[in-house]
Amino acid sequence: MKIGVIGYGMMARMLMDSMQKVDGYELWAIAGLPRGEEKLRKFHEDYKLSYYTTDYHDLLNDKDIDAIYVATPNNTHYAYGVDILKAGKHCLMEKPFCSFVKETEELMELAKRNNVILFEAITNQHLPSFKFIKENLAKIGDIKLVMMSFCKNSSRYDRFKQGDIAPVFDLKQHGGALGDLNVYNIHLALGLFGKPKKVSYEANLNNGLDTSGIVYLDYDGFKAALLAGKDNNGPYLVSIQGDNGYFVANDCSSIIKNVEMHINKEDVISYQNDMEDHYYYELAEFMRLVDEKDFNKAQEYLSHDLMVMEVLEEARNSAGIFFDPIHSQSL
Repeated sequence: MKIGVIGYGMMARMLMDSMQKVDGYELWAIAGLPRGEEKLRKFHEDYKLSYYTTDYHDLLNDKDIDAIYVATPNNTHYAYGVDILKAGKHCLMEKPFCSFVKETEELMELAKRNNVILFEAITNQHLPSFKFIKENLAKIGDIKLVMMSFCKNSSRYDRFKQGDIAPVFDLKQHGGALGDLNVYNIHLALGLFGKPKKVSYEANLNNGLDTSGIVYLDYDGFKAALLAGKDNNGPYLVSIQGDNGYFVANDCSSIIKNVEMHINKEDVISYQNDMEDHYYYELAEFMRLVDEKDFNKAQEYLSHDLMVMEVLEEARNSAGIFFDPIHSQSL
């Protein structure tokens, strides 16, 4: 699979590094804005790409490219996705998938119409540790409390306080801790328990943007509190507590490398992912979906992504965080 990449930030480099560890990927070309041409040239040299370009349409028109990975600011995902899918390319979309439910629904329809795979680059839904928890969830009895914490003080936060605004701290680019970090917690919770009855978000706001906050999910019979912040440091944690035992991972919800299942405070079963690179699993699954033309499973993932987007939008609205819609914007 020859891959084109749009974007030249940290996530692009991290996933491109991981793609080199999965059989079948061939990094082919990268595109970005003219102001980032020096970075594009560096990517071209580091990854021995065929070319770089400041016009992403070159990727759309390149018959050698099978799929395009979008690693750009959140507010651009929808517009790039539209053009990629219309060009008949498979699309690997960086999280959060889009900014609005409406955008997600439209991209899903476009992928179906053009017979291509559309896939969100979200780690935890494809981790063996996630599957271990899901398969053994009934063993801890009735769920009572869930807590997840993913707080990591960003170096960009100091810049933000000085007025140097990176995309993740830019309301206009649909940034914020909810879509950057808490999205992992939400994906994990919904992947295990489905959609909650009620969603609310208590956020620490700075100029209308959430730098940290707690998402509360209300399920029948239990509650979940999902913490995430880019303005603070704290212990990583995934804790799922039932009346017969609990799961615990002292890790962020994007990785969950090690997880323990405790039953009746006596039996302890430990599980560890076999791959050090937690991006490996999502990339391997995207490759499989494309190779096998598994549109049914791809649709199942997209239905989950849509549910996550519904929760993200509801959470954002409850906290009074409002993004400008960009449905008709052309990039």
